[in-house]
Amino acid sequence: FKNMDFAMDVYRKISSYHDNNIFFSPLCVSTAFTSLSLGACGSTRDQILKGLNLDLLEHRGGRSGLIPELFQHLQRNITQDDALMFQQSTALFVGQDFEIEMAFSEQIKQFFGADINNVDFGDPKVSMATINEYVRKQTGNKVKEMVTSIEPFTKLMLINTIYFKGKIFIACQFCPVVNIFFLLLNE
Repeated sequence: FKNMDFAMDVYRKISSYHDNNIFFSPLCVSTAFTSLSLGACGSTRDQILKGLNLDLLEHRGGRSGLIPELFQHLQRNITQDDALMFQQSTALFVGQDFEIEMAFSEQIKQFFGADINNVDFGDPKVSMATINEYVRKQTGNKVKEMVTSIEPFTKLMLINTIYFKGKIFIACQFCPVVNIFFLLLNE
């Protein structure tokens, strides 16, 4: 599984700009981009999969649903361990004036259990409150404010959270991770 190379590349990039206190989840980032790949086609999809180092798996597997299925199985296997609390969630916040394709909507729900919510990005206070409430619930109330501003041209936000509680090599009572991806379109 070459996706580990992606994780190490991201770590090296992040660590070159920060001190030694870094916590990020390659699984969270990979899940978010893989879910986005379901809505992409052509060279955009190819670039996402290549960036994740999953392009060879896509071609070797010979069927388009293989990678999302593998992520779905991975999620099921991780959450079966009773010694830890692991909860990952994916949500799309879609602007009221923007429509996503039904096939993408169905696949992101099927493979990633995504929640799809319509919001009015024209009303930033209400949109931010809605999104932050979602993040708060998904992270066990540990992340109270993730989104502090919204650009006026925002059409879609993909939010992926991981809440982990368990024994790891370092002391970590809770480790919430939230990734947000924005889609801005100029009208």
